[in-house]
Amino acid sequence: MLLRAKDEAVSAEDVHDAWSAWTSTRDPGHPALVPFADLPPSTRAADEPYAVAIRTAASQLRR
Repeated sequence: MLLRAKDEAVSAEDVHDAWSAWTSTRDPGHPALVPFADLPPSTRAADEPYAVAIRTAASQLRR
């Protein structure tokens, strides 16, 4: 969904927000269900590979 909605503009924060929406229905007490800016740097960094993968896929679809 992020690829279609954000294309190559997707960010790690977008990934976290999408994950949060999904996780809140399955594990509403998960400790990472906080705003992206409130996460520790190591947790924020864990979202970046997913954002990179989405941006890469978006770029390849444009070819």
